[in-house]
Amino acid sequence: MRMLSRFFGLISCLLLVGACNSSPGSSGSGASTSGDVIRIGLSGALTGGDAILGQTQREGVQLAVDEINAAGGIQGHQIDLITEDEANDPSRMAQIAQKFINVDHVDAILGGTNDGTAVVLAQTAESANVPLVVPFANGNQITAGRKWAFQVDVASSSFVQGIVTYDAKAYKKICITYDNNGFGQEDRDLAVSDLKALNVTPAAVVELPNEGQDYTPQLQQLQSAGCEVTISPDSGTNVAQLRKNMVQLGYEPVITGPNSLAFQSMIDVGQNFVEHKVFFMDLIDASKPAVIDFQSKFTARFGSPATSGFELLGYDAMKVLAAALEKGWPDKTKVRDALEGLQNFALVSGGTDSTLSYSATVHNRPTPSDLVWRWVDKGAFANAPIPFPTQ
Repeated sequence: MRMLSRFFGLISCLLLVGACNSSPGSSGSGASTSGDVIRIGLSGALTGGDAILGQTQREGVQLAVDEINAAGGIQGHQIDLITEDEANDPSRMAQIAQKFINVDHVDAILGGTNDGTAVVLAQTAESANVPLVVPFANGNQITAGRKWAFQVDVASSSFVQGIVTYDAKAYKKICITYDNNGFGQEDRDLAVSDLKALNVTPAAVVELPNEGQDYTPQLQQLQSAGCEVTISPDSGTNVAQLRKNMVQLGYEPVITGPNSLAFQSMIDVGQNFVEHKVFFMDLIDASKPAVIDFQSKFTARFGSPATSGFELLGYDAMKVLAAALEKGWPDKTKVRDALEGLQNFALVSGGTDSTLSYSATVHNRPTPSDLVWRWVDKGAFANAPIPFPTQ
C-alpha cells in the first residue's frame, strides 16, 4: 500500500508539473515558470511629468507583443511583458533594473524614458550581461563603450544636426532655448557646437524654467538679440506656453526643435497658438505605407491613432528585440550577438526606406535622413511643407 501510495503521488506530481509548465504566462505577471515563456522587462515613466513618454512607449511595445504572441510567439514561446514605472527617477530605475535581473530573471529589457534613467538601465544591463534595447532615449552616452545596450531612436546629435543645417541656411539670427535638464543641456551644447562648425555664433542662448507660466523675460532676451528662429530642445508643454507669450508680446520668431516638442500637451495647451507655427523633426512620416498600416492597427487596439514617433519607436524596439531573440534565445550572449549582426531591418519609424543596422561598434541609429519635419495642422501632428511657409 505504501508503494502504491508513492506511485500515485508521483503521478499526481508529474501531472501538476505538466499543468504548470503548459501555462503561457500573463502579461505583467512575471510569475511564469522559467523556460515556459520569454520574459521581457519594460520600464518607462508611467507617472510624473514624463508620463506621456512611458505610456506611448508601452502602447507601441504592447502592440508588437500582441502581434508576436498571436503569431505563435518566439520559437513557439509566448512573451511575458513585465512592466514597471520608473517615474523618471534614476534611483527608482536602479531598483527596477535589479528587480528585472534578480527577481524576474528576464531574458531581455526594453526601456529608459530619458537619458538619465536609460544610462542607469544600461549600466545595470551591462554588468549583468542582459540585452537591452532602448526605444527612444537617444543620448550618445547610453550605448557608448557598451556591448549590451542598443538604441532604436536616431541619436540626439543627428536631430540637432538636422535642425541646425536647415536653420543656418534659412535664417541669419539663430538663438537657442533649452529646458534646464540633462536632455536640454546636451542638445544645447550640440547646437552650439554644430553652429560653430558652420561659423555661426548663436545670437542668444536662453534657459527656460520647466513648466513656466510666463516666458516673457526670456522672450525679451531673444527679442533684444534680434532672433529670427530658435533651436529649442524643450518639452511640448513649455513650447506651447512660449508661443502664447510670443503672441502676447507681439514678437514671433520661428520655433524649431527635436521630437521632444511632439507631446500631445503642446496641442492641448497651445491650441491655435501653435498651429502652423512650431516645426520639429520626428520619426513619423504620415505618408509612409507602413505608418498608415501601423495607425490602423494602433487605432483598433487603443481607440485613437499614434500622435508622435514615440509609439512607433516602442513598436520597432520590440520587433528588433524579437528578431534577435528568435535567433539567440535562450542564450543571452547569442541574443546580443544577433543584435550586433542585425542588418537592414525594416522599420515603421523614419523615412520610406528607413532600416536599422548594428555592428560590434555601432549600437545606435545615427542616420539624419530618417528624420521628417512635422508641425500642427488642424489640431493634429502632420508632415510639414519644406521650405517652411512664411510666418
